[in-house]
Amino acid sequence: MLKKTILYFLFVLLFVVGKFVFLCYYSDIFGDYPMSDWMSVLWHGLPHDLTCAGYIMALPFLVELWYIWYKGEWHRAFMCFWLRLVLLLVVVDFLCDLFLYGYWGFRLDQTALTYFLDSPWKCLGQAPLWMLCAAPVLSAGYCLSPSAVACRPLR
Repeated sequence: MLKKTILYFLFVLLFVVGKFVFLCYYSDIFGDYPMSDWMSVLWHGLPHDLTCAGYIMALPFLVELWYIWYKGEWHRAFMCFWLRLVLLLVVVDFLCDLFLYGYWGFRLDQTALTYFLDSPWKCLGQAPLWMLCAAPVLSAGYCLSPSAVACRPLR
């Protein structure tokens, strides 16, 4: 259970670092604000980060309880699959948010999903060519890497 708690706080740290990277990437916009405002952004976003990390770790915590009664290799396989899938989705979300903010002028939210579902080709037409080429290559590289295919426990 301690490992799951550590994973929870690692996800919180990932969200906080993602927010800080976003602020640094757009330092031409946010650079005029003092560092205290940047820390205020991180502090006020912390409840959201804690909640999102909790949503991500809810299923692994429930699986951990199930594992108490039903031992086996399924537990490790599930955790590897779940954490790699969630990590991939979170990183893709961060990167999309990071790059699309420059074009749209607002962070990703439900509006972007509605726009994408209404006209996906129009939405993809706004993305730079290098991003459209890099996304499938990076995804395939991640999915086909030896560590993703054969999930080995950390030693």
